[in-house]
Amino acid sequence: MPERRVRETLEELGRQIRAAETLTDEDRAELDRLVAAVETRLDRRDPSGAEPEEESPSLIQRLTEAAERFEASHPRLSAAVGRVVDALAALGI
Repeated sequence: MPERRVRETLEELGRQIRAAETLTDEDRAELDRLVAAVETRLDRRDPSGAEPEEESPSLIQRLTEAAERFEASHPRLSAAVGRVVDALAALGI
């Protein structure tokens, strides 16, 4: 999956975050931070495809935990976060 597709998936997640009317301010801020962290990670991606070992798992773990946390209360949002995790995995991040 090309990086462009990951960014499109992030944009979709951003739309889901904005559309989630019952999301608390704290949860919204945490999700916004995660989106920003993914964007930063993509911006710093090594053109050779090499990934820092300690950074990516932590980011993936945080995204996975967010998807699990919102699974019952915001299933569409949880699914969007899951698609970001899948897209990053497809890039090898």
